[in-house]
Amino acid sequence: MFKKVYLSGPITGTEDAPERFTLAALRVTSLGCAIVNPVEFNKSLPEGTPWEVYMENDMKLLAQCDTIYMMHGWAASRGAKQERDFAVEKGMNIIYEDRLHEKYYA
Repeated sequence: MFKKVYLSGPITGTEDAPERFTLAALRVTSLGCAIVNPVEFNKSLPEGTPWEVYMENDMKLLAQCDTIYMMHGWAASRGAKQERDFAVEKGMNIIYEDRLHEKYYA
């Protein structure tokens, strides 16, 4: 089973990211694994922090995980696409929120 799951989805340009990521964390917690929520980890960064700094932090967090959970809308997010590419390159487990009901794992 999965040990540590990184949540990936749209953040930049959204107002509801904290709520969406919290709900995703609750869903994934039911799988019995540790959750890495980048919204929570990065909330202490000062306003105006460059996107690249967020991504640098996020990629470090992702590298510590064995699984990535791709939230609804990930394909429209530049950062989430980079995170997914990294996960594919590293052979990580990938769970797609949109396909979770199908028990689909790539």
